[in-house]
Amino acid sequence: MSIRFIVDSVSDFNASQVARLKLDMIPIGISIDENSYLDGVDIDLEHLSNAMKEERDVKTFQCTYKQFYDVFIKYAQTGDEVVYFSFSGGISGNYQSATLVAREILEEYPEYKLHVVDTKLALDGIQCFILDAIKLRDRGATVEDIVKYLEYFREEILLFASVEDLYYLIKGGRLSNAKAVMANMLNVKPVLRLIDGDLVSVGKVRGIKKFYKFFAQELKKELSKKDDNSDKTIYICHFMNYDGIATSKSVLEKQFGIKNFVVSDMSTTIGVHLGPSAISLLYSPVDPDSWELSK
Repeated sequence: MSIRFIVDSVSDFNASQVARLKLDMIPIGISIDENSYLDGVDIDLEHLSNAMKEERDVKTFQCTYKQFYDVFIKYAQTGDEVVYFSFSGGISGNYQSATLVAREILEEYPEYKLHVVDTKLALDGIQCFILDAIKLRDRGATVEDIVKYLEYFREEILLFASVEDLYYLIKGGRLSNAKAVMANMLNVKPVLRLIDGDLVSVGKVRGIKKFYKFFAQELKKELSKKDDNSDKTIYICHFMNYDGIATSKSVLEKQFGIKNFVVSDMSTTIGVHLGPSAISLLYSPVDPDSWELSK
């Protein structure tokens, strides 16, 4: 019996990664005017960016009953233990919907070991955690071990994000229009942090380039200049913000000597809510290779 992982498209894995890591991916729905798309399947960030710049009506939709059912049911009689790690339930309804579908399937197949877990993560957090979870599984971890690791992981990580245009935070109800107009005039950008499953504003900087220095100051609390940090890894998730990638790498390598960076395209789902040039940075001090497993 093996443990299989299911994720949704907010995990930011591309098609080749999904195949190589043997994951099941459930894409989230996106609409542009009257046209419907599936995140990571038939829409990319360039397409989305153009639509947003043209001020077209762009929305996201949680995964459907059929999407969850079709993926969950195919393992009902294989003997595999299956875990769906959902995008944060504080931001999306996917966790609640998947829980209802799983409950129905388990009534029909009571021996099926199917788990639905709210990661309370978003952006780089999901991808980083899933990569760690794969390492844990390959070490022989149980699902309970992996969930315990998740609970510690999300408390310890540093995950900050910022945006170029505050309009999309207004649209999502995360910022008032008056505050956004004034902030855009002054080139003030919010600093968002993932806290208890939600992206919360924890500060502001004058210009998005100052965001990278803000993250470095937070990272400084975790790392020491005297230590060799060349083995540390920073995750960067972005919406076509190539200057931001270069700047953040330069700042963090210069200040800490960090050389390992995992860069991924932001899912179009999150891109809808944060807008073009949005970027997030993540550092995890938790090591799955040394995490103690149950006996």
